Amino acid sequence: MLSYAYSTTPIGLILAKRFIHGDYKAVANWFPGVYMTFVSLPYVAWVSALQALPESRDLLLIIGDIICIVPQVAFQRGLGAVIEVSTKFDDPDLTWAQVWSWESRVWYTIVMMLGIGSIEWVFLYKLTTTRPSATKLKKTDPDNAIKPIDASLNPELAAATRQEHQMELAGINAREVVKAFRVPPPDGEGDKTKKNAVLKRSVKGVSFGIRKNEIFALLGPNGAGKSVTMGVLAGEHTPENGQITLEGQVASGETKDIGHLYSQCDVAYVPQFDALFPHMTVLQHLKFYAQIRGLNWEEESTQSHVQAIVHLLGLGKHQDKEATALSGGYKRRLSLGLAMIGYPKVMMVDECTTGMDPGARHLVWDVLKPQTLHEDYDLPAILLSSHYMDECETLGDTIAIMIDGEIVTVGTLPYLQGKYCTSYFVEISIDPLADGVTGSDLPEDNVVEAFLKEGMPAKVYESLPYRFKLQLPFQEDGNHQSQLADIFGLLEREKEALGIKFYSVEQMNLEKIFIDLSRKQFEAEEQYISERPSMSRRGSSRRNSQRGSSRRGRTMSV
Repeated sequence: MLSYAYSTTPIGLILAKRFIHGDYKAVANWFPGVYMTFVSLPYVAWVSALQALPESRDLLLIIGDIICIVPQVAFQRGLGAVIEVSTKFDDPDLTWAQVWSWESRVWYTIVMMLGIGSIEWVFLYKLTTTRPSATKLKKTDPDNAIKPIDASLNPELAAATRQEHQMELAGINAREVVKAFRVPPPDGEGDKTKKNAVLKRSVKGVSFGIRKNEIFALLGPNGAGKSVTMGVLAGEHTPENGQITLEGQVASGETKDIGHLYSQCDVAYVPQFDALFPHMTVLQHLKFYAQIRGLNWEEESTQSHVQAIVHLLGLGKHQDKEATALSGGYKRRLSLGLAMIGYPKVMMVDECTTGMDPGARHLVWDVLKPQTLHEDYDLPAILLSSHYMDECETLGDTIAIMIDGEIVTVGTLPYLQGKYCTSYFVEISIDPLADGVTGSDLPEDNVVEAFLKEGMPAKVYESLPYRFKLQLPFQEDGNHQSQLADIFGLLEREKEALGIKFYSVEQMNLEKIFIDLSRKQFEAEEQYISERPSMSRRGSSRRNSQRGSSRRGRTMSV
């Protein structure tokens, strides 16, 4: 029984992963019975053949020895041999040496199960430590020409890459990381099978570096590749190209195992979805993760450390609640608290404040970037992904905007504003009952004309009935303060004549920068959708012509 359990456990572990989530849950109840029936059929067929063909007994015994490579068959044959010998226990000439002899095949089946089990355990070890790429691209695959984006084409990215290469090895370093997945083809382009799968590049040559006491905010729309980038850095995915180092240790490549970085409290990861045990309480979660990370729960310092995390994240009233009883916001707090255990040197936080109310979000901000810090304590190097503009503005020492798998710009908030803020935006609300507005179809035209008379080329950026926003480019002389004074002076002088109810003047903020840069991804998706039908028609016409030529070839050969 022990040898049988030893040989079948690896198979069970490999198959169990398939039934944890997804559509496989529906078959989890009946699959074990079907599987055991299927693997038992060879033994049943072999026994039936022994009884039906006694003249071929020697050949069938050899076949029986061969099919014992299946652990279930070996177990059945060994059990059958024991039962057969047990019927002779009353024979005075029977000895234990005969019971356990090689001819009885009891020892043979035990050795086979131990041998096959050892091979399975080695395979399972290799499977869990090498982490093969999900794309499984071959060197001869024509789609394998996945090259990183040339950073030299973008001066600011080239500067960031040079800075990353010159950084110390501490923290997070990513160099030209590329990740691709095979996905089902779009609708109307063949069956959604692995054979027809197409290659989708989710991360296209991402490079950056993060030091201690620095928060690198990764901002991007849904589908930009932020979570995939996090997964590659955290070891969930194997990159097709590039190099990753965490705290000076290379973490990329199929043979790299970074589990010890987590167990040593060097690296922590907050995934996008809460990885919690439903029936464990908050305190049990924290205790369990503290022990996993090598902390002694019996020590007072460990318990004080955990209680400090509970206090910082406002989990005190909920520490005895099970995870299923927590709201979405408190689950995110607990996930962050688990990552904070052990004072990690590197933290990767994937959309941590999703589902939180504004008060809870500000509490998490204070935890990630405290106002006061002990002089002997360094904050970890934090990679933070988010699609909240105010969150990136508040927390990000460096902000990178990721669009369609590429980092299109990176820098501090003042740098991004200086680079992309080339205009003032004037929002104006018009009083429809004012004397100068009555009978005017487009009151914004009057305001634009007033700016043009002052030598300021204004244009309408957004327009609603009696409310609009104008865009005024910066003056070429660069005297922005003087231009701002001229704008306020004009608005105050013409306020009554133009029927202005109220107005506001602002520079381009991070939200407008993000929206303008995000248009690249939306335009690329629209172009992809618009070009797909024509590409499909061209592909189908080529296939039809190939079929026609092949038919003509067959006709000519006949």
